[in-house]
Amino acid sequence: MVFESILFWTGIGVAALCLIPYIYGPIRIRRHFTQPIDSGISPFTPDHPILIEPLQIHFRLVSERFDALGYEYVACLTQPAGPRARLIYLLFVQESEKLIGTAAALFHDAPSTELLAVWTDIVSWYRDHSLLRITTNQTPRPFPERAGVHTISFPDVVDPADLHLIHGGIADTIFSRANRVLPIEKPFADNGLPYFVKLLNDELGSQIQAGYFRRSEREGAYRTTWKGAWRLSWGMLFPFVRFHRARQKRITRDWLTKLRASGVLES
Repeated sequence: MVFESILFWTGIGVAALCLIPYIYGPIRIRRHFTQPIDSGISPFTPDHPILIEPLQIHFRLVSERFDALGYEYVACLTQPAGPRARLIYLLFVQESEKLIGTAAALFHDAPSTELLAVWTDIVSWYRDHSLLRITTNQTPRPFPERAGVHTISFPDVVDPADLHLIHGGIADTIFSRANRVLPIEKPFADNGLPYFVKLLNDELGSQIQAGYFRRSEREGAYRTTWKGAWRLSWGMLFPFVRFHRARQKRITRDWLTKLRASGVLES
């Protein structure tokens, strides 16, 4: 009887420990997670001393590949991504096909630089405000995308040339090229920052409308609602993250099959 009692309470204790992230996570996010109303996006340089050498090399290689595809380098931008993290974006424009290319990196910048992730996006916009984003980023998105936004991830694609090819095949299937628009006006170098600020504001606007964030004028920031905190926390935990990744892999696999069958990609 004593052994059974110990076993029972041990099981209760283990279960309680397993549930801590599901309970404490949303509480912590609700209390501490904020997004400044001022996005904090500012100009940067891709060869800044704060960037570790592998990241500088990565940016140079991606820039060369985009240049070979006819993309014009527009700007390098940075944005805070938490107390110790920073996002870096390299922005490119291909005027002939009305495409936006982005090379991005997330890293810790204090007390020592640590690279967390790199990815590449190719985006096309359309007259009805829809957009198609083909990306190598496989991080689960905690919130549903706003209406008209299509994001498809190909994490195993390394070369921007392959991503460009994939984007073209999918875009021609879903949209008409005649309806494609370029959301950055000339001179491109002067309008890269406004483009990113508008993109971020559109994302936050849709999340506020869906009830995931609220605007706090007193703090000068956006804060998560309880609905947003639960979604943001649980979306990164088992089993929800597994479900998301399985769905993402299925969508990627289906598109690769279609593109190979149509001859866009080699088998």
